Amino acid sequence: VTFEEDGQNESSRNLQSFWMLVNSKIWGRFPNIYFNQRNVSKTLFLLTIVGLIFS
Repeated sequence: VTFEEDGQNESSRNLQSFWMLVNSKIWGRFPNIYFNQRNVSKTLFLLTIVGLIFS
């Protein structure tokens, strides 16, 4: 494993945990909706709409 590859894996892990944090923050505001693997596409869809609204 080269240093560069290790850095890419690290940033990819950081990005994953960042998005998990973002999702938990978002779904924390809607307690009746829980984030799980089946809700990933719904989450992305809603994030896109929210992004369009606030952009």
